[in-house]
Amino acid sequence: MKRIIVVTLFLMLVVFASAQTVARVLAQTLQFAPESTTDILDYVTNTGITTSEHYHIKVKSMGLDEEWGDDDAPPLAIRIVKTGNDTVGWRVAAIINQSKWSAPWPIGSDLRIRIWHIDDSTPPAKGNLGVEPYPQYECVEKTIVIPTGGGVINLNDPEDRLTIPGPDDGEPPVEEFNFTVQSN
Repeated sequence: MKRIIVVTLFLMLVVFASAQTVARVLAQTLQFAPESTTDILDYVTNTGITTSEHYHIKVKSMGLDEEWGDDDAPPLAIRIVKTGNDTVGWRVAAIINQSKWSAPWPIGSDLRIRIWHIDDSTPPAKGNLGVEPYPQYECVEKTIVIPTGGGVINLNDPEDRLTIPGPDDGEPPVEEFNFTVQSN
């Protein structure tokens, strides 16, 4: 009887362990436009388990129809952060941990990332305004397809990077000039 209980518990442990999936992490590298005069590493300075004060981020799994953002999830799950070190280099990335969602992201499904620039010290840019829940701020959006496999989804190649608005992306300054009109 004791042996049957031990074998049953062992089989239950094996079944439960195999049913668990390792949470995937998506690391989306962020950059400013090439013509920007501000270095993104000087603008986004927070490191560790914190999120940038200059941005809001929301991520929606279209396959699960479930959305989380930095306003309703802890920074461990969703954040915009300066990451790296002096040896391998620094970058700014949106770090998104799948563990916040109710189930694993379905392979082949879309994941929509939206980032709003919320720094009020610069004028609103000419970009995508009016996107809820922060319609007064400029928003950029990217949709990725969840690849097969496990582990980190690292979107760091130049063609995979997401260009986000920065402090010098607002309306250009108005140049003043004088002109004279003569009429007969």
